[in-house]
Amino acid sequence: MMVFAALMVWGGMLHAQTYDYLTFQTTNGALHSVKAAGLVISFADGQMNAQAGSETLTLSLSDLTRMYFSDTDGVDMTHFENTTAPIDVFGTDGRQMGTYQGMDAVRTGLKPGAYILKTAGKTLKMMVK
Repeated sequence: MMVFAALMVWGGMLHAQTYDYLTFQTTNGALHSVKAAGLVISFADGQMNAQAGSETLTLSLSDLTRMYFSDTDGVDMTHFENTTAPIDVFGTDGRQMGTYQGMDAVRTGLKPGAYILKTAGKTLKMMVK
């Protein structure tokens, strides 16, 4: 019986170690992924700080709606959050909704719905709630 329990624990640990990324979803639908290897998460003053190597992600706990492990980084929001290039926004029907300077302008300028964002050779699907 002890051997079976040890195998179950060991198998569970192996399964958890296969995920490469931890992805966080915020209240505006944005996804942020960080590498799971060496990941350290801390909480202070209503903020969550996730650090993996030189990569750091800080989010307000009130904005955090979901987090999950995945095999891919899904969406690299860092590129969109830090870009100085214009962000072209399209509806799911392919119609261009506008061009924005920065993610803050995108978030405040769009009505709830699904959108496709493009900037500097990167594409992102985003849900605005």
